Amino acid sequence: MANRLQFVPYTPAHAKAWFDLNEAWISENFTMEDSDYASLRDPQGYFLDQDGHILIAEYDGEPVGTGGLLKMEHSTYDYELAKMCISPKVQGRGFGLLLGQALLHLAKELGATSVYLESNDKLASALRLYQKLGFEDVDGRNSPYARCNVKMAIAL
Repeated sequence: MANRLQFVPYTPAHAKAWFDLNEAWISENFTMEDSDYASLRDPQGYFLDQDGHILIAEYDGEPVGTGGLLKMEHSTYDYELAKMCISPKVQGRGFGLLLGQALLHLAKELGATSVYLESNDKLASALRLYQKLGFEDVDGRNSPYARCNVKMAIAL
């Protein structure tokens, strides 16, 4: 199974998958916000041009997940883990854990010593995944998202 799954850097060819996969989970659970549209419509400007990174999870060549590292200007956190999702078509196979591990490995390779994330207590399975990856609850910064009521971080 894992040999059929790979994590590749975002390219413009992934734009539709990046938008569609994220819009689907956000709209299923919440309301799309201006910050969602900004990051999903312009991943190049929002992430990549700001020293961030995006990985696309591909299973048999089909995009089935996304995850971004948004560079932070913060005294404690180097990157924010953002827009991490796995398609419902392949959930339950451990792909989310593998994607999270790949993103944290990338952050460490980039010299990061800590990664921050924001979530919502409604997303119980996501929170369990983050805890499994080693994230712990923290007092975070003010979020640009109304839905964020959980803030977590990990020291690498």
